[in-house]
Amino acid sequence: MINYQLSIFKNIVIASDRRKRGNLVRDCFTAFAMTMFIAIFLVTPAPVAAQSFSLSIYPPLLQVLIKPGKTITQVYKIANDSEKDIEVVPRVVPFEPVDNQGNINLILNKSVYDKSVNWFSLQNSDKQLSLPFTIPAGKTEEMVLKIQVPADATQKDYYYSLIVKNNPVLLSQGLTRARASGILGSNILLSVSSTELTPKDIVIDWFSLQKSFILKNLVDSFDDVSFKAVALNQSMHLFSMDGEIIVKDNTGKEIKKMAFLPTNVLANSNRQAICSDAPNCELSKRLLFGRYQAIMTLKVANETIQSGFYFYVMPIRATLILLAMFGFGVLFVKFVKKVS
Repeated sequence: MINYQLSIFKNIVIASDRRKRGNLVRDCFTAFAMTMFIAIFLVTPAPVAAQSFSLSIYPPLLQVLIKPGKTITQVYKIANDSEKDIEVVPRVVPFEPVDNQGNINLILNKSVYDKSVNWFSLQNSDKQLSLPFTIPAGKTEEMVLKIQVPADATQKDYYYSLIVKNNPVLLSQGLTRARASGILGSNILLSVSSTELTPKDIVIDWFSLQKSFILKNLVDSFDDVSFKAVALNQSMHLFSMDGEIIVKDNTGKEIKKMAFLPTNVLANSNRQAICSDAPNCELSKRLLFGRYQAIMTLKVANETIQSGFYFYVMPIRATLILLAMFGFGVLFVKFVKKVS
């Protein structure tokens, strides 16, 4: 009887301990959940009121041939397609080419500007260069740019950009705020000359395969064939690239002609050609085994400039694989003979 009572008491104690442990686990879980709720409530930012930000300028490029002592004007339109008013500051700054891909570098340091920057002004009564004005949301503003070239101006090219820089715009509110600012521009290619421009001092700076396999002018049959064509302008005025690449087989038969896009090559700079039907001047089909000829032609005024080379297409990788398999087979046969 005593043992039975002790057993009942022991079971009651165990059940009580289990209830305490269960309560402890429940309490810990509740505390953890409350902590996470508070943390999420405090860390999560308030709802964001997003605003779109969009500016555009037209025309994106102005190319002008002007005589010394003459004046021209050009109307620019700046559209604000965003949802709020934007304050912008217009400037005219020079730029320079930085590579043969057509990329440029804006020169924002005023201390290096020459007198030609003073040729530019705005004819608007309510707008001036370097002073801010506001473009209402969803509206378009016009700027009338005046270019006045003095009679004693040096006859050469002048490269500028009409840039429009906006003051920072608040795009979001709350605990996380974002402001956006940017610069958009329209390039101005100004050629000052008293006579009609005739391109000269144009040479082919580089013409080769984009990539070869092991040796120069050697291409694997399983690789694409593409060309790198670069024109160099050593004159004081820009010219528009006009030319093509022709590929011929070993019999002299033309198998591909790729015309260049008419891209501008600025004065005293070089520019890589872009083919109209293949941006990388790449052949659409792989070539079979054999010798081929590539010819680059530039049309400058009434003359043509050419450069060419031969290249060879061979199944190099396939040949190396077959040779490796043959060598492995010979070694295997020798090993079998030696073992037997």
